[in-house]
Amino acid sequence: MIEWRDGLEKSPDGAWMRQIPQHAWSSSLWTSKDGQVWRRYYNAVTKEWFWNSEGPVAHVENESGHMGVHLQRGWTPIETVIALAWLYREPEKPMRVEVKEGKPVAAKYIKWQQPEHFEEHGAIRGESWSALKHWRCGLVKAPDGYMISSEGRLKAPNGEVTSGFWFEGMAGPTRLAAIRGCGLVDLWVAAKLIPKAVYLKPHLKLAADAMMSGLTPEELALSPDTSIQTETAWTYYRQVAEHAPVARLREVAEAIVDRHLLQLLREMRKEEVMGGPLKPLMEVVQDRLPARSAFWRIDGQMSMLAFGRLCVAKGA
Repeated sequence: MIEWRDGLEKSPDGAWMRQIPQHAWSSSLWTSKDGQVWRRYYNAVTKEWFWNSEGPVAHVENESGHMGVHLQRGWTPIETVIALAWLYREPEKPMRVEVKEGKPVAAKYIKWQQPEHFEEHGAIRGESWSALKHWRCGLVKAPDGYMISSEGRLKAPNGEVTSGFWFEGMAGPTRLAAIRGCGLVDLWVAAKLIPKAVYLKPHLKLAADAMMSGLTPEELALSPDTSIQTETAWTYYRQVAEHAPVARLREVAEAIVDRHLLQLLREMRKEEVMGGPLKPLMEVVQDRLPARSAFWRIDGQMSMLAFGRLCVAKGA
């Protein structure tokens, strides 16, 4: 079981919680060992986290009568939700969880079918440490005092060290660990251990977290913690989209691109104009897009068109 103390927070009713790993930062889901799920929000103005005042997230029953909750990946059994936050899973293995027969769904009675039998190393020969500077989980700046090692380990201000737990991240497999009051840190990105082809620089990491959380480029630009123009935010979104998984990119496109425009671009997927300059494509869009489309009432139409075309070209 994951023991990293900086990943623990108490829910309003006093239960210890761990964050459920997802591509989200401003609105995160947390679970207790027995599957109580709470949503936590970040106020970018006051720079404070707060729990949903409406109480825990309700469990949802599927067609088979099994209880779970909706994550970004879709409806997920509650035992899998608990395991994602509390248990080590063997890298690259399926998300299959076993519950001990006759026992309640709780962390001590469940296990991954292929768990990672993990023990934290002591000192590693040749390992070097540096301050985790300028790191953000979305817009949330990591507090001072944390360090990242050349081996991809995280050191807390109290000196405790963790190698995190395995997770399938946006740029591929990685390991995550929590920073108190900030969120889950992608350790391999922070240590620059992943290939440069998919390494996201801080400004793109910020855009990736915002995009994966469902924020529009306009909302990212308006955040008090950023100082970029909306057009710049769209540019960052397009760069991030090059590395995003297609299934997740499809969800993002449907959330931030006008639905009429996205439908039209999907219908035009194989047309020659989709592969050329934006201006001729815009002329076709202006001719075919219905007048009721919200696309006509927004600023930055070219930016949305460019992003929508990229998403469709990637199969989203």
